[in-house]
Amino acid sequence: MTINTSKKYDREAHQPKSGASATNPSATCKPPRVIVPPSKSGKLAADARKRASPPEVERDRFGALKAVPGWLRVILDDLDGTAWSTGIESDRRGRGSAINASVYSYSDGEMLAVVQVREAVFDPRRYTRVRKDYYLIGRNENGLAFAHPIPEFRRSARVQRELTAGVRIALAKIWGCDEDDLSDIVRNGDVAFVPVDRLPSGATLVESGEGIVRESHHLGALGNGKLYRAGDDLYATGRARLDHAKHQHPTARVRGGVWRVVAGGRGRVWGFSRPTAD
Repeated sequence: MTINTSKKYDREAHQPKSGASATNPSATCKPPRVIVPPSKSGKLAADARKRASPPEVERDRFGALKAVPGWLRVILDDLDGTAWSTGIESDRRGRGSAINASVYSYSDGEMLAVVQVREAVFDPRRYTRVRKDYYLIGRNENGLAFAHPIPEFRRSARVQRELTAGVRIALAKIWGCDEDDLSDIVRNGDVAFVPVDRLPSGATLVESGEGIVRESHHLGALGNGKLYRAGDDLYATGRARLDHAKHQHPTARVRGGVWRVVAGGRGRVWGFSRPTAD
């Protein structure tokens, strides 16, 4: 070993190498930090949050949407007078009723919406009686507007926060499935093939390979497909088809997997509004 006894200071020998520091030779050098003035930094962060967050949903004090797109206004106009009739009727004594329709959720992609139809019956001598019906509205394949009563709909915090949440929740209730399965459903009017993991235990083969659903749809197995029954429910495996008796909807077909054939659930209504056929 050679020992350097020179008193001369060697600057290069004591200079930290690139990528290291004098106190921690193994540390990697970081680029100099650019300090943004507080006012500019706050504005940039606010702009970034605004771009990342969905557009704000403006609602009135009852939670109804303040504005809806044109396609939805047309559907509401088509249903007014058939599914319900908005307006006020009263007599000279100040007794009467008022009906209005308010939108709580809609989906531009599916052109569907959730509507609350509200009836207020008023009388100067007693408290006003208020009743509400909830509908999923849209258009059938034939272009006609429909109003399907939703079973057990709740105006939850999520419905108030997310514009399309009400539509997805309503569809999941109607078809009796998870929201994750909605994109895989094959619909024919108010009857649909809903995907399931497996046949339920105790399912029995339908020897004829045919069935009738809600007295309006014909179900048939195709090729190597088979139909099964479990309780009141019909199931299809492999290939199957679903036809509307009056041919108001295009034929729905599935080509593999296991499917539950579901007649869309319908909520109860008070009687001042009228569900349409869908």
